[in-house]
Amino acid sequence: MAAVTSPFPEPILLYSLIENLIEFKEMEMQSSSGNVVEEVGGSSNKKENVLPPMAGGNPNKKTLVLDLDGTLVHTSLMPMPLGYHFTINVSVQGCDKPLYVVKRPGVDQLLLQLGSTGLYEIVIFTASHKAYADAVLDKILDSLPSNSQGRNLIPPTHRLTRNYCTKIRVKGEPHKVKDLSILGRDLKKVIIVDDREMSFLLQPENGILVDCWTGQQVRDADLFHVLSFCLKIEDPKLPYSATEDVTELIQELIYDQLSD
Repeated sequence: MAAVTSPFPEPILLYSLIENLIEFKEMEMQSSSGNVVEEVGGSSNKKENVLPPMAGGNPNKKTLVLDLDGTLVHTSLMPMPLGYHFTINVSVQGCDKPLYVVKRPGVDQLLLQLGSTGLYEIVIFTASHKAYADAVLDKILDSLPSNSQGRNLIPPTHRLTRNYCTKIRVKGEPHKVKDLSILGRDLKKVIIVDDREMSFLLQPENGILVDCWTGQQVRDADLFHVLSFCLKIEDPKLPYSATEDVTELIQELIYDQLSD
C-alpha cells in the first residue's frame, strides 16, 4: 500500500461535488406518487439487451455483476489511516484534486480467478459517473498481472454506470436501483454483488449483500466468500454445477458463509 501523507482541509462545496461524482447521493425525482418505478429516460425508453452477445457463445456461462464503491473499493478525499492503493485526479471548478482509493481485500483474486480464466462474464454496474468509474477500474486492471487481459477484462461494453440505473420511489423516498433485466441475460445465470440491498430490489433473489467497505476493516473477507461461492457452484466435482438456477444456490450457500 502507498504510504499515508498528511491530510489536508477541503471546502464543504468540494465534498458535495465529489460525493455526487461518486455514489453517495440519491438522484432527486419530481413525483408526488408513492411506490412508483420510473425508468431513466422514461419508461417507454427502457434500455434492453445492453450487453453484447456472450463471448464464445456459451449459453451456460454465468454473469457476475459487481458494484464498485463500497463493494470493491472505498474512495476518500484524504488519505485513510490504514493507507491507500492508488489515487485518481478529478477536476472541480478547474482545479485538480486527488481522490485516494483503497481496494477491498480479495478484489484482485476475484477478477483473476473468475474473469481472467473466462469462468464468468464480469460486469461492473455502478451508480457512479462514467469518468470516475473508468478511472478507478483502469487503475485496478492495470495493476493485475500482464496475462490477465488488462483493461479488456472489463471492456467498456461491460461497464454500466449511472445512466443505466432505474429511478424508483419506496415509501416516497427516491432510490437508484440496478435492473438486471436490461442486461439481456438469463436471470437464472446472473449474480449481483452489492453493499446496498436496495440496489437489487427488483431482483432480490439474484443478490449477494456484502458489508459496506470503508477501507478500515482489517479482517474483511466478504469478497473471498463470494469468490469461494462462485468457484464452488462451477466445480464439476460438486453437485451444485448441475443446478440451472443460480438463485437457488445463493439462498442455499452464500448467506451461511457470510454469517460465519
